[in-house]
Amino acid sequence: MRLLIADDNADMRALLRRVCESIASETRDCADGVQAVEAYGEFNPDWTIMDIGMPQMDGLAATRLIVAAHPGARIMVVTQQRGFQYEQAAREAGAVAFMVKDDLPQLPQFLAANS
Repeated sequence: MRLLIADDNADMRALLRRVCESIASETRDCADGVQAVEAYGEFNPDWTIMDIGMPQMDGLAATRLIVAAHPGARIMVVTQQRGFQYEQAAREAGAVAFMVKDDLPQLPQFLAANS
């Protein structure tokens, strides 16, 4: 599985890589939404893990742009933001899944089951 990780926190990107290493054959990291949009077209990942709060372009805007250019994109928003409004905003942007960072141990199983 090819996995694109977009999060402005380098430690969180490293943690996401470690959590998913058992299922990801190749991983690429991005520190903001602009990089994620650019990397998506070059890398063509099976899944994208997208944070919401990032500099230059937030994850929701990046998700909208990626889905507009690549309608089959599978993007999971993984964020610390809790609440229905965040999940709803992620889905309206085009994300197919939503997870709070507290639930990261479940991430590999979810991605593997939905690939």
